[in-house]
Amino acid sequence: CLLWCVCSVPPLSQPVALLLFLLRLRLLVLQALSRVYVLGPTFRAENSHSPRHLSEFYMLEAEASFADMDDAVTLSEQLLKKCMVHITETCEEDLKVIWDRERRVQKSEGKLAEDDLGSWVSSMDQPFAYITYDDAVQALQNSAASFRYPVAWGDDLKFEHEQWLAATYCM
Repeated sequence: CLLWCVCSVPPLSQPVALLLFLLRLRLLVLQALSRVYVLGPTFRAENSHSPRHLSEFYMLEAEASFADMDDAVTLSEQLLKKCMVHITETCEEDLKVIWDRERRVQKSEGKLAEDDLGSWVSSMDQPFAYITYDDAVQALQNSAASFRYPVAWGDDLKFEHEQWLAATYCM
């Protein structure tokens, strides 16, 4: 059973047919197994003007039977922490090089450099902070911070909003 989706993708000049076979296959396999993971290349066919959004990347997708949003969030946190622990244990020298470069960039931009790699490692022992979209918008609107982009319910949060939430509200 193949499922095709015909849609118009703006960066491409004409409609394209996207094969959704893997999604259908995952759903079929999910009937026999409680969890299914897929790690594979992903192509984002959208017009992006940000260095934070790649058009091609690898994505880990997880499907779980009889799971709700809380289960999905918990599973995502566990997977991310496991990856962080593995990277920390196997790539310590690489992480030091990356961390030192980031500190030099922050200093050159006149920003306060973060502590060191130890703060990142110790964060793995702490539970992640969670906030709903509604609470995030309300916190941003009630803050005394001055944002370049105004915050309104229904709008996408900008990078400056995410930074403020991570540094101020979710700590």
